[in-house]
Amino acid sequence: MSDHEAFGDDASYRRELLSAKDYPIWIMGFGLLVLLAFGYSSLSLPRHLSLAWTLARAHRLDQAADYTQAEREFRTLLAADPASEAGRLGMAHAILADSDVKNDPAALALLQGLALDESDWKKLQPVMPAEYQNLFVQKDQN
Repeated sequence: MSDHEAFGDDASYRRELLSAKDYPIWIMGFGLLVLLAFGYSSLSLPRHLSLAWTLARAHRLDQAADYTQAEREFRTLLAADPASEAGRLGMAHAILADSDVKNDPAALALLQGLALDESDWKKLQPVMPAEYQNLFVQKDQN
């Protein structure tokens, strides 16, 4: 059924398009906020891409057992974003996996305050000395 059949051939029924000045001010304000948010997020995109590449490079080096280079990449990442949980976890893994035991307290300091999920724990457990594993508590899943 077309519009003309539903409403008859009434000439008073017409759709009129709104011009830009006819839109309510709150709609224009909301649109402006969306554009500003998009612009702001676009400005931070290069930084986040650079950090993601650094993290990926560090993980590849860690998996290749090049712990010295991995630590250097993780250090670069953590200098730019100290709150990065993936960076802290990766750096701790690289420190614990290398043969220098004197840096182990630094790895534990990086893990402090992190809630490790099961996959993170399984990754750390093989490189972490048993005496350090006892320092961690398991939370109930309930």
